[in-house]
Amino acid sequence: SLYPLGKEQRENVYQAANAPIGYSMCPICSSNCKIGGPVWSDSIHNFDFISLCIKEVKANKSIYGTFRRIEGLLSVIGEELPDTPFYYVPDDMFSVIRSSTPPSLELHSAFAHLGYLTSYTHCKKNAFKTNAPSKGKNVL
Repeated sequence: SLYPLGKEQRENVYQAANAPIGYSMCPICSSNCKIGGPVWSDSIHNFDFISLCIKEVKANKSIYGTFRRIEGLLSVIGEELPDTPFYYVPDDMFSVIRSSTPPSLELHSAFAHLGYLTSYTHCKKNAFKTNAPSKGKNVL
């Protein structure tokens, strides 16, 4: 089925459309769901290419003034979970329940203890990706 992605609130002011009936409330937080997108749900990185970039940067350190920063970013990208389009920001997640954010190592360890994988993401500091289902994040 096709649904409009947005609606005109007033002239030249638009907002995201509500989700269709049956999907209009988030089963996790009970907030209203909005339609968003488009979302690229496939892998976003070519890991062979990332490896080549890391080798190139290491071989030519002298021409890259920010060598360590470039190498660090490429390393994080190279370690991201493949086929995991979304990432989570712990500070945002824990602010919803008005709790302090535990250290990253504790969060990653909790998911690992439950059998899930995690990785940092290059998108935002301290954010992570996981293969845990959305309901699995309620464990936090």
